[in-house]
Amino acid sequence: MAKEVSLNEPLSGAEIKEIIIQRITEALNRNCTLTDDIAYPGFWMKFQIDLKYTRSTTEKSLVWGENQQGTVGPDDQVEGFTEEYSTDSPNTARQDHDMGVPVLVQTPEGPKRRKVKFQKGKQDGKQTR
Repeated sequence: MAKEVSLNEPLSGAEIKEIIIQRITEALNRNCTLTDDIAYPGFWMKFQIDLKYTRSTTEKSLVWGENQQGTVGPDDQVEGFTEEYSTDSPNTARQDHDMGVPVLVQTPEGPKRRKVKFQKGKQDGKQTR
């Protein structure tokens, strides 16, 4: 039987981007009236993302942008939301966002690395996957 050991590897840039996009999508779905079945004549958006890396000498990054499509009139409703997220546990961040956790599996052929997705819920006090 193969033995699995989870690896607490740092998050990659691609994983951080995936988490950011997922959190923005969830916030938009939760906090505004933007729906897939309605057509809109235009939109205006303004966003700011401050990105700081835990235990890193890399300076804080300000990722920002502003884009305007169509015009916003004085009677138009402007919706907004703020969201904060931080973690110092890469595997917890991966599990929170339904991403694979890196594991080292001992097989008869030797150790192999793979990613395993764990379900968010718990059953009988044990994490399920």
